[in-house]
This record gives sequence, structure tokens and C-alpha cells, in this order.
Amino acid sequence: MNGSDQWIEQTVLHYLKVHPQAMDTVDGIADWWFRQHGAVDRRALAQVLRALVRRGILEHIDGGPDGLYRMKPRTGGS
Repeated sequence: MNGSDQWIEQTVLHYLKVHPQAMDTVDGIADWWFRQHGAVDRRALAQVLRALVRRGILEHIDGGPDGLYRMKPRTGGS
């Protein structure tokens, strides 16, 4: 993972820490979650989001043309 990808990942995870119920498309994430940081490369963002899904941190929900990304709900526990 290069420095840009790390920054994207950290920004996504920070946003979800502050807004744990957030859910959006790649375009919505780029437009709203990154609005304070300037433009983000949408291809790189999409790759980072897919990697976070593979690692079990985010989940991708099929819906609409692009689907939505959100924090993967925790299971189990008391």
C-alpha cells in the first residue's frame, strides 16, 4: 500500500469512527467524507474500500448501480 492509499484508508476509518452509522457509494464517500480534505482519486478510493471489505472491516451492500459501503457490524458479544 502506498502513502496515498494509506492516507485514504486512514481518512475513511477516521470518518467512520466519528460517524459509525455512515454508509455511502464511492462517489458519495469521495464527495462528502473527503470534503474537508480536497479531491480524492476515486479509483484509488474504490480500491481501498474493496481492500477494507476483503479485510473484514467494511461491508459492501449491493444496491443501486454502485452499492454502498459501511462499517461491518460487529457480531456476537454481550
